[in-house]
Amino acid sequence: MKVTGRRSPLGEAGAIAPLPRMPERIRRRGAPLRIARARGGQAPELTRVAFAAKAHWGYPRSWLARWSEALTVTPGSIARHPTWVAYAGARVVGFYAMRIAGRTASLEHFWVLPRLMGRGVGRRMFRHFESRARRAGADRADVESDPHAEGFYVRMGAARYARRPARMDRRPRFMPLLTKRLLPTAGPAGGRACTAPAPRSPSGRGTPPRARGRRIAPSRPGRGTSAGSWRGAR
Repeated sequence: MKVTGRRSPLGEAGAIAPLPRMPERIRRRGAPLRIARARGGQAPELTRVAFAAKAHWGYPRSWLARWSEALTVTPGSIARHPTWVAYAGARVVGFYAMRIAGRTASLEHFWVLPRLMGRGVGRRMFRHFESRARRAGADRADVESDPHAEGFYVRMGAARYARRPARMDRRPRFMPLLTKRLLPTAGPAGGRACTAPAPRSPSGRGTPPRARGRRIAPSRPGRGTSAGSWRGAR
């Protein structure tokens, strides 16, 4: 998919533009992590992170090209949707973007650099997302996950209530749809947040046990991770 007016990280040969090498001290688990609001000028760098994280799952280059529009971050999208960047030192190591609709917060993007997956960056980003969603008045978080990232969101307390068909090149694929209840912060001094999985659908009407895992209407081809959630998460 060509994105008019935007430069994709995928070159003519389908290669992803390289990101700066990460120093060893940043690759270690427990390195200092800072999360701050994204600036519009960071859109190209965040786009490269999204492409690198999505490619980590081994998808064909032709699929990445077709998902180009959904993976591309623009200054406009940063202005429309609260976007937060995770830094290890001065290096960008991940980011997320969320959409608030009523009392529901949905992940539009959630990406961590592949070489830092499994080192706690995604967990700290998700807790930050929960905190910001609560501040915005949300009591539920919704995620449309890449199949490879579903386990991460389950470990974060989300529960799958359905799957969305997203066939690619005649291959059956299903995007897990997950939700999590965001309970108020415990304690008068704003102590540690208490969260629990939500046993209901995004409609708020409740999801009976037999509905878990059901299939629903197909999404557009590119929406694979929560829109990463376009979900190269972890």
